[in-house]
Amino acid sequence: VDYQADQYFVGGGTFTWSPAQVPTLYQSERSSGQRNFSYNIPVPNGDYTVELHFAEIWWGATRGGAAGVGQRIFDVTLEGTLVMDNYDITADVGPETPTVKSFPVTVTDGQVNLYLSA
Repeated sequence: VDYQADQYFVGGGTFTWSPAQVPTLYQSERSSGQRNFSYNIPVPNGDYTVELHFAEIWWGATRGGAAGVGQRIFDVTLEGTLVMDNYDITADVGPETPTVKSFPVTVTDGQVNLYLSA
């Protein structure tokens, strides 16, 4: 699978942590000191499956911060619907463990609207 660079975002910044023992795709992230950011991805109207890729690359990761459940908790809203509430990746799969979460969506406004908040 070929992936494009991070685009169509509003807010946040990127962080790269190459010591993390994960595939290169997961060694960078978008996060925000304001505790939220979003994406508005242009697509034709229709039905889609949105796949969100996650990996904890800092808390508990190689040469990163102290491990622990509760260090990174966030919500994900997709097309106006809360699809992940208080998600804690460390509690779910642990640090340095990629995971993919999939959600069906129907787009009616020409863009996938994705909102992440801590």
